[in-house]
Amino acid sequence: MGYKQIGYIQLGIFIAGILLLDLASLVAVVWALVDAIMIFTDKLTDSNGNKLI
Repeated sequence: MGYKQIGYIQLGIFIAGILLLDLASLVAVVWALVDAIMIFTDKLTDSNGNKLI
């Protein structure tokens, strides 16, 4: 959808959180919650600004 780099960053933070069990896992959880809220409130857009839902 145009956000591959953000996905890679999230995956890296998640893996670092599993390996380190540190602040990185908390950041990944908060980031995932923000993404979920954006999806459920229909405010998620693609890289061109078009609504996905």
